[in-house]
Amino acid sequence: MKTIPAGRLLLAVAALITANVAWGQACTLASHFMEVACKSEAREDFWIGYANCKNLSNNADVRDCYAETTDERNETFEECGELEESRNEVCELLGDGPYDPDFAPENFLSPEEAADNPNPWLPLIPGTTLVYEVTGFPEDDEEKGEGEGEPELLEIITVTVTDETREIAGVETFVVTDIVMDPEGEVIEDTDDYYAMHVDGSVWYFGEIAQNFEDGFLTDIEGSFIAGEDDAKPGIIMLADPQPGDAYRQEFLLDDAEDVGQVLSLTGDESTEVADCEGACLVIKDLNPLEPDADEDKYYKAGIGVILEVDNEDDERVELVEIINPE
Repeated sequence: MKTIPAGRLLLAVAALITANVAWGQACTLASHFMEVACKSEAREDFWIGYANCKNLSNNADVRDCYAETTDERNETFEECGELEESRNEVCELLGDGPYDPDFAPENFLSPEEAADNPNPWLPLIPGTTLVYEVTGFPEDDEEKGEGEGEPELLEIITVTVTDETREIAGVETFVVTDIVMDPEGEVIEDTDDYYAMHVDGSVWYFGEIAQNFEDGFLTDIEGSFIAGEDDAKPGIIMLADPQPGDAYRQEFLLDDAEDVGQVLSLTGDESTEVADCEGACLVIKDLNPLEPDADEDKYYKAGIGVILEVDNEDDERVELVEIINPE
C-alpha cells in the first residue's frame, strides 16, 4: 500500500475543509475543530501526567498514577464529545453558516439616543438600579436532599445602568454594573457589562470584565471578553421585535462565551415582589453549549427588563425585589 506524504495529506484535508465551508458547514466544522482542540489539550495533560508518574519511586504508586491519569484523559475525551454535540445542536438551531456579525459603529445609536427611545424589553436608562435575590438550596447542605425543605437566600444581585460609557470597536457602549454578594454582604463577583443599541432597536452585548472574589480577594477574571479582541464578537442580548421561535447568539468567544437565546413565549405569567407579568412577559431560554445540562428561563416585563430567572436544573430563582428609578 502506497503511503501518502504528510504534506500532501494536509493539503487534501485543507481542500476538503475549504469545500465544506463553501457548502455552508462553517458552524459544524468549527464545532468539530473545537472538539479536536479539546482532545489535543487532554492528550497533552495525559503525557504530562505520565511524566510526573515516572518520578514516583514506588512501583505500585506508578501503576496507580498511570491508571488515574488514563481515567482522567478518557473522562475528558467524553466531555469533549459532549461539547461537540451541544455545539452541533446550536448549529441546528441557528443555521450552519459562519457567525460574522456586522458591528460597524455607524449602525449603533449613542447611549443618549438609545436612552431617549429604549428597547421596551431591556430599557437602558442611566440611573436605573434593579435588585435581585437568588434563592435555592446550598450545594454543600448535606442535611437536606435535593429539593427538600425551604429554599434559602443564596445571593443578592444589584444591576445598575451607569452614566459611564466605554468605546469598544468604535462603538460607544453603556456600562452596566452587576454586583453579586453573599447573604452577609461580601462581594462574590463585580462585573462591568457593555451594551449598545442598534439602529434597528435591538440591544447588543459587546463584552464584560468580570472580577471574581473569594474571601475578599480577587481570584480571577474568568468569563471576561471584549468584542473585537482575540476573535471575540458581539451578540444580541435583546431583539427589537422578539417572536416565539427566534434564536440568536448573545455573545461569541469560542470556549469562553457562547451563550444563545431562544424566544419561547410572549405570554409568560410569573410574578415577584415588585412586578407581575399579567400574562404578557417575554420568556427567553438561555442556552450555553459549554454547559450542556444548563436549563434557564428568563422573564422580561416591558418597561422594566428581567424580573425573574428560573434555573430548572438547580431549582434556583433570581427574583426582582426592588426597582430604583433615576431621580
